[in-house]
Amino acid sequence: MKCIGVDIFVVSKDRPSKLPREFDSFVLESVSNRGMAYDVDQEPDFMLVDWHLCRYVSAEEVSEDKILKLAGEVGRFYSWEKIQKLFVSESLEPLYSKVHQS
Repeated sequence: MKCIGVDIFVVSKDRPSKLPREFDSFVLESVSNRGMAYDVDQEPDFMLVDWHLCRYVSAEEVSEDKILKLAGEVGRFYSWEKIQKLFVSESLEPLYSKVHQS
């Protein structure tokens, strides 16, 4: 297995619009709330709770150090609750679930 990204759960009463869109090799792939993806630049058509899942992925394997640096950058703007690593198999099949699109 290789770690190619993370889900960072941030706490915010509002949409987390200050999230870095790119950081190091990470790209912000999606933001979701209650399982539904939404664009942080637009008001979603569903009620938000204070816990947002922010999915960052990389085209390359990421190290613990890179993950901690990303968490530090996100933490400059938002309090984060937890981080889950995203793994792929040796054949590059995702070993994590997809985010539902709104």
